[in-house]
Formats: sequence, structure tokens, C-alpha cells
Amino acid sequence: DVSAVAELQAPPMVDASSGHLRVGAAISIERLLLACESAAVSSPALSAVSLALARHFRRVATTQVRAVASWAGNVALAATAPQLPSDILTLLAAARTRVTVACRAAASLGVMRT
Repeated sequence: DVSAVAELQAPPMVDASSGHLRVGAAISIERLLLACESAAVSSPALSAVSLALARHFRRVATTQVRAVASWAGNVALAATAPQLPSDILTLLAAARTRVTVACRAAASLGVMRT
């Protein structure tokens, strides 16, 4: 249960310094879709890619599934079960997204960028 990890639940936002959309791993596919639509309006640099992603996210699963399933859960499932293709992973790869993974080991926090 990751509901107590604030960073994973943080609302999607466009980072003012970089212009990138930042989204926590526990954010639902529906919230990611809405964040992409919002980013397209607020950040001209993101508009074309964000609108294309939002348009395709609407085709992923059903409305009910998008409301509760996280985008990162979908990606993790694809990593552990390669026989189940992931539309979301394919979209994020095509958009050349970057995923930052943070982990706590002992007393230090390590960050791995992929």
C-alpha cells in the first residue's frame, strides 16, 4: 500500500523551471490524462505531445479502470509480465519520457533516472 507516500500521491504539475510535467507513480491513468490536457494549455512546449498522449490515454482501458489504475502500475505490470503489452509504456517511450525512481536505502536516498 503506497497511499501513505506523499510523493507518489502528489498532484500532477508542470515544473516551471523545466517545463516538464511531473506526475507521481500512484496517480491514476485518468488523472494523468487530465494532467496532459492541462499541460497542453499551460505549457506551449508540451502542447503537441501532451494532447497526443491525452487522446490515446482515453483509449486505454475503460473509464472505471482508468479512474483507479495507476499509470506506474501499468508500466510495472508490463515489466513483470512481458506477454501483456502495455499501451501506456509504448506511449511514454514514444514520447521519450524520463522516469525518476527514488529509493530509500539505509539512511540515504538514492535517485536513479531512466
